[in-house]
Amino acid sequence: MEQMLNGFQTDLSSISSEIQTLQQQSVAMNQRLKNRQAVRGELSQFVDEMVVPDTMITSVIHSLSSLFLVVLLS
Repeated sequence: MEQMLNGFQTDLSSISSEIQTLQQQSVAMNQRLKNRQAVRGELSQFVDEMVVPDTMITSVIHSLSSLFLVVLLS
């Protein structure tokens, strides 16, 4: 009976250790997720600010086209 209880205690200790390891891994994964979400938010905002509006692209193209025609006709 004593051996069975000692074996059970050993098994419980092993399971407890595994649970602690899983909890530590979970905390680390949650921290990495939060970090990635923060970086994603920052990058998303940066990309949104760096996008060139269609109207500006159209204006540049028209200006370059006009300049090209002036050069050709000169």
